[in-house]
Amino acid sequence: MERLPIFYVATDPLRALGIEDLYENFHVICVDYTDIVDMLIEKGVSVFCIEKELGGDIIVRNSRKLLLHDAVQEFILKRSVDEVGIIFFKPLFSLEKVIAETPLGKSRTIRSLNASPAVSSLLENKLNFVRMCKEHQIPHPPSRVEHLNNLHFDSLSQEFGERMVVQFERGWFGNRTFFLESESDLFSLRDQYSNRKVKVSQFIPGTTLTINAVVSESEVYQTYPFIQINDDMNEEVPLARMEGSTVGNVWTDLVPYFSTKTKDVVFDIGRITVKLATIARDLGYRGFFGLDFLVDEHARVYAQEMNPRFTASAQMITQLEQEVCGSSLLNEHYKSFGITINDTMIDDPYFFTKQLKGMRVISRNTEASQVIINHTPPNGVYVGGDQRIEFISSQYTVGGLTKDEFLLLTIGDGRSVSSNEQLFEIQSLEMFPEDVINHARTIKKEQF
Repeated sequence: MERLPIFYVATDPLRALGIEDLYENFHVICVDYTDIVDMLIEKGVSVFCIEKELGGDIIVRNSRKLLLHDAVQEFILKRSVDEVGIIFFKPLFSLEKVIAETPLGKSRTIRSLNASPAVSSLLENKLNFVRMCKEHQIPHPPSRVEHLNNLHFDSLSQEFGERMVVQFERGWFGNRTFFLESESDLFSLRDQYSNRKVKVSQFIPGTTLTINAVVSESEVYQTYPFIQINDDMNEEVPLARMEGSTVGNVWTDLVPYFSTKTKDVVFDIGRITVKLATIARDLGYRGFFGLDFLVDEHARVYAQEMNPRFTASAQMITQLEQEVCGSSLLNEHYKSFGITINDTMIDDPYFFTKQLKGMRVISRNTEASQVIINHTPPNGVYVGGDQRIEFISSQYTVGGLTKDEFLLLTIGDGRSVSSNEQLFEIQSLEMFPEDVINHARTIKKEQF
């Protein structure tokens, strides 16, 4: 019996990867044409890249428009008979409603392989997350939800101290996170964003940790916590435009960070993860999600936010999990929607808490406006030395990297990149974190 055809729809082909070597009826539908598309096709992966097929003048920059494009619908229809599975990196719309009157919707049974966008939106809302944590007694930094125009710096500083964090209900990679240290900071924020409803929190110095997890009808699977990297804004070559922006992750032993408190930190994060996953399940959510935690100097754990979708780290961590665990959370995501990727039966909810090793660093457009990027270096393996960085071979996975090598994944030539959007990513298995970050700064300075 032929397996259900799965079509992963994304602007960036890298977002779709993870099961292409394990599931024979898997198809990538993407916008961006880079050399990675050709690598995938050469490897035998089914890919429809709209820029490659129809030319670079096709302006389709979101998954909804991409799915509705006539050429994409034709591609799916030719590779399916009755039922099709559709999956997105971050679903923002009701698949059934959008596709109902299209040729695909009229002639195929569509199975969505993402959680409900409405439920996802509710869980991702940072203002709602505060309420949810208070209601369920989940530790969260002391916070208040209020309209900007109703805030007064003196009363805020009495409540939260000299430094505060302001966040909007939605934001990505720290682009809607602001820091208040004076009344003028508050006035500036009001002038820029008028009377927005925001979350104001006490600024707590500490270490930010992330976990990825999957919630199904009966189980919650989660990873071992890993480090989230925020950029140093005092560097000559910044990797992000705004303070608080995430620029990567490190998978490593946490003992150097928390010493004898490490087991307590990991236990608390695991307990909170199960609690939040259960809340999400009760709301109707299932599948892959991420959680960010803050751990202060006393090893107290605070839940910061929930990302009810695939996370930016999913592409790399799936490779690490497959190598170390023999399966991945991504496989469990598909399983939660009735799709079996491999024969591995996992009964232990802590199966994926094995220690992984690796690092990823991203660089963003730090200009205030969009830029056109030309002459990008090729995607693949590089070796980094003291004097220069040298290209070794074309590749899009971290498998086989030596301690002196890293993987560079860039956008394509001629790409228009908005402010704070990603320019490239570096992935490494064994390099020291500071070396990977330095290579990222060098590449940004010399190539972008």
